[in-house]
Amino acid sequence: MGAYAPAPVITETLLATVREQIIAPTLSGMEKEGRPYTGCLYVGLMITSSGPKVVEYNCRFGDPETQVVLPLCDDELVEFLYASARGSLRTLRGRPLVIDGSAVCVILASGGYPDAYETGKTIRGIETVPKGVVVFHAGTKLSGGELVTSGDGC
Repeated sequence: MGAYAPAPVITETLLATVREQIIAPTLSGMEKEGRPYTGCLYVGLMITSSGPKVVEYNCRFGDPETQVVLPLCDDELVEFLYASARGSLRTLRGRPLVIDGSAVCVILASGGYPDAYETGKTIRGIETVPKGVVVFHAGTKLSGGELVTSGDGC
């Protein structure tokens, strides 16, 4: 499992299509139902010969698709998140969130994942990760001074 960014298949033209045909109608529909969305909404897409298709919507920061993008966001991400929490995100309308660079996110999972996966397995090497590399981990804990798989949390 994993993700990379930016995705070269996403052109400005395709992004405009996604905004017009998927994102705008989604947000408009939620608002019409009395459930306006405030926050980060990830739209997982499959790009087909007949255009983009929605695979999933997600709104949490635990997925590889988010983990690969967050390190690329500039410091203004905090301002966007704060405005979202306060319900004033519209005040930032038209201001782009700057995403610069490229990144790869590789997921390592314990044997048996996602079903009956192994716990208590020692995770080694995090201390040797080069500077500039970010390590996210979940479902881990410290046991006897070692980082191990636990399955707790996400």
